[in-house]
Amino acid sequence: MRGQIDTLDDAAVGIDQPRSWVKTDVDITFRGMTPSPSVEAAVERWVARLKHVYDRIECCTVVVDKPCRRHRHGARFHVRIALAIPEHSISVSHDPGRGEAHTDVYVAVSDAFRAARRQLEDVVHDRRDTPRATDEDQRHRQLASALNARSHGKTHGAPEEN
Repeated sequence: MRGQIDTLDDAAVGIDQPRSWVKTDVDITFRGMTPSPSVEAAVERWVARLKHVYDRIECCTVVVDKPCRRHRHGARFHVRIALAIPEHSISVSHDPGRGEAHTDVYVAVSDAFRAARRQLEDVVHDRRDTPRATDEDQRHRQLASALNARSHGKTHGAPEEN
């Protein structure tokens, strides 16, 4: 399946220029299984999410593979993603480990796209020369914000009784 996802190109935006549309080619290949419109839709939603991280993705190739080997607990799906962005490419080959059986194609797709998103965030932040925020940094900011709101009397809890 081949499709395109539209987004605006911020690099093409000038002070007096209108925004231009950048199309992302999405190529989805199914191996060892029949093509599924719902899996294609899930992949396209994930590509749209990646466009929020970096909107200059030029091409995304996804291979969803269901090996024909019989497994004791069902077939495991393998998902490979290749992203083309200006001056860089990202490849993710997300094969399940022993404890991580991807017997659900949607779980396999989401895990692979999460790995691709992490790599894309690293590339984007390297280009901007800023470190990527970790989960710990985000928790720290949330805690500081909550403490700041509490110290200014903006709590939403029940009033204290004396």
